[in-house]
Amino acid sequence: MEPAIPIVVISCIVCVATFLLGRQSVAKKDGQEWGAFTAELKTDISYIKRDVSEIKVSVADSRNDTMAAISREGDNRRDSVRRLHEKIDDHLVKYHNVPAPIKYTED
Repeated sequence: MEPAIPIVVISCIVCVATFLLGRQSVAKKDGQEWGAFTAELKTDISYIKRDVSEIKVSVADSRNDTMAAISREGDNRRDSVRRLHEKIDDHLVKYHNVPAPIKYTED
C-alpha cells in the first residue's frame, strides 16, 4: 500500500470533522441568537399584554363614568319634565277650570 492513500483518507476525515465542528458552532451561534430574539419577543409581548390590560381598565372606567353621567342627566331631565307638567296642570286647574289630572307615581 502506498503511503499517499492513508494520508488522503486521514485528510478527508480531518476535512469532514472540521466541517462538522464548524457547522455545529454556526448552529450553536444561530441558536443563541434565536434564543435572544425569542426572549426579547416574549418581553415585548408581555409589555403589550400589560398595556392592553391597562387600556381595557381605562376604557371600562371611562364607560362607567359616562354611563353614570348619562343616568344622572336623565334623572335631572325627568325631574324637570315632571315639575313642568305639575306647573301646567296647576295652571290648567287654577285658570281654566280643567279637572285635576290623575297623578301617576313611578314604581
